[in-house]
Amino acid sequence: MKVDLLIENFIFHCKYEKNLTEKTIKAYSSDFQQLKEFKNFFELDISQVDKVLLKEYIRYLYSFNLKPKSIKRKVAVLKAFFNYLEFEEIIEINPFRKMRISIKEDNNLPKIILLQKRAFHTNQ
Repeated sequence: MKVDLLIENFIFHCKYEKNLTEKTIKAYSSDFQQLKEFKNFFELDISQVDKVLLKEYIRYLYSFNLKPKSIKRKVAVLKAFFNYLEFEEIIEINPFRKMRISIKEDNNLPKIILLQKRAFHTNQ
């Protein structure tokens, strides 16, 4: 089965069966649009998608210098998509089950804490 049709089914499932908000549906659609641009992903048969291809896609996302939080969200949407496919018995094995993905986010302190820290150090 072609990926594009399965994504349409997944979006329908999210909208009408899971009752996700319109904002979430738009975000999912946007994430899938970027996926569409990767190696004609939508033209593939779902059986052609494996963990090697998914890792390539994650590297592709990093090439846009996206924030780690954005990459995490895009990967989470893909994971949800593959969980849906597995639950619906469209695929037998979810490729994400055999992947360990660790996307580290920056630990930036809020500005107020930084200002208080500076004030503390200048008062000493």
